[in-house]
Amino acid sequence: MSIIDNTIGGKCSNCGECCTEFIPLTKEEVDKIKKHLKHNPVKIQRHLTKDSIGVFCPFRNNINKRCTIHEVRPRVCRRFICNLSPKVLEKNKTEGIQRAHYNGIKNFISLHALFFEDYAWELQFYYTHYNCESKQDLIDVLIKFKPVLWQEFIKILNKEEQ
Repeated sequence: MSIIDNTIGGKCSNCGECCTEFIPLTKEEVDKIKKHLKHNPVKIQRHLTKDSIGVFCPFRNNINKRCTIHEVRPRVCRRFICNLSPKVLEKNKTEGIQRAHYNGIKNFISLHALFFEDYAWELQFYYTHYNCESKQDLIDVLIKFKPVLWQEFIKILNKEEQ
């Protein structure tokens, strides 16, 4: 694991390098964020261009270099700071995944889809990430290499087509 220390004097520099789209969340964290969003709506941040897709958190405001849900951010975000040793970072990551699994979070759905129902972004991510030109190309890749993602992809396709 190669993590670059982007802190300033050991404190977070708000660089955003750790703000990613796919993180382990517990059901409690999902519910807490959804409740917060009901009372404090935020503008979705789509980090997407014609040729590439940035897997940055949709709650990351790159202009202000801030998390728009900072007060209710997930535990994995609270615990991550890039000047920790690789061993501690790996331990925290493993613990986060175990907590999410234990709490019944088994899907690989993106934060865009989970909180904003932005299934178009999720589909674009799959197409770009797996370098697929057509729906059939993507289906072939997912069936062969990522059966768990294939199940999630079917759910997303069904929602997008509704």
